[in-house]
Amino acid sequence: AVVAQRGGLLFSHRGFTGPAVLDLSHRFVAALERGTPPPALTANWTGTPDELWTAAFASAGGLSAATVLHKQGIPARLAEALCAAAGIPDGKATRCADLKKAQRQALLASLTGAVLDVTGHEGYAKAEVTGGGIPLAEINCATCESRPLPGVHICGELLDVFGRIGGYNFYWAWVTGRLAGLAAGAAAVAARPDGAASHLQH
Repeated sequence: AVVAQRGGLLFSHRGFTGPAVLDLSHRFVAALERGTPPPALTANWTGTPDELWTAAFASAGGLSAATVLHKQGIPARLAEALCAAAGIPDGKATRCADLKKAQRQALLASLTGAVLDVTGHEGYAKAEVTGGGIPLAEINCATCESRPLPGVHICGELLDVFGRIGGYNFYWAWVTGRLAGLAAGAAAVAARPDGAASHLQH
């Protein structure tokens, strides 16, 4: 299983988004483009394990299921939706003490491993990062020079590298762009027919 390294999942009018989704989305896009089943996407809404939720329900007293969820950090509307998904028709009115065993187990599953269906993506127009490109094995990582095509220096998203959302891909583009530019410049100076010595300012 692949776990998002950051929290932050948002509901939009068209689906799921946010840092956690964007960190994992490339795995789903690749599967959908290949026509193979995408991996399962599950959400633990607060990061709280089953045993702590069980303790929260046991100590809830007369509080409703939705209220307990809300007090533990679940937004009110999501709390009601999770209750409904667990077979609790009115989570705002149903006390935790009145939950049936099956309802309690289903609610725990919804809280710690809710399955989110992925049916598509927004395409290139909405993409934050592109995937694929020239494998790193085909370049000299010290100079960004192509191994199969000496003299060609490659950088940025032309290479098969992409990082998390949050500026990492810009950083990769800037660093490899500078590296490729300096190496290409140095190679051009070294290849001058007059052999004149020169140097590049770093």
